[in-house]
Amino acid sequence: MLPIFYSGAVISYATCFFEIMCSPMQEHLMLEWVSCIALFAPLITIYCMKPYKDFVVSIARCHMFTLRKNNR
Repeated sequence: MLPIFYSGAVISYATCFFEIMCSPMQEHLMLEWVSCIALFAPLITIYCMKPYKDFVVSIARCHMFTLRKNNR
């Protein structure tokens, strides 16, 4: 799933490198796409790896149960 974010940056870099199309906005977006990878990598790991997902869901359920219990 992460290579999808890399592909946008790679295509943009290739078009700038080979001087097909290049603009300051495009150069800026290359860095933005790459920085999104650091944002989404932990979320994708939690979602795709069952032990992590089960752990996070159990914490969320416990927290929600505690909130409901305190509101009564």
